[in-house]
Amino acid sequence: MMRHLNRFVMRNLGSSEFYFTLVAACVNHDGRSLEFAGAGHPPAMIVQPGQTPRLLHSRSAVLGLLEDVVDHDAPTEVPLRAGDRVVIYTDGFTECFNSDEEMLGHWDDSPGTAACV
Repeated sequence: MMRHLNRFVMRNLGSSEFYFTLVAACVNHDGRSLEFAGAGHPPAMIVQPGQTPRLLHSRSAVLGLLEDVVDHDAPTEVPLRAGDRVVIYTDGFTECFNSDEEMLGHWDDSPGTAACV
């Protein structure tokens, strides 16, 4: 899907001023796995109360700038456990500024960032 979308954008809308990130996720019918694909998007998270979030990183670059940016293994299947919460957020959130005029940035393993989840 992402390869087709990138090809369409490059042929019909392509310019150095138009590009975008994308995340797509589908919970399988049995509810025990998630198919995930991202293109230049901040990592999604699988959150289990009391545990460090599992990050789901994009395997492809932003779409709309270059032809061959979609990884052939872009979709990945991730097991889900009872109680898991999937968190997908816009990159506009990470580009917001706090009261100290610092960008929020992406969640990582640094102390204190878990409070954002």
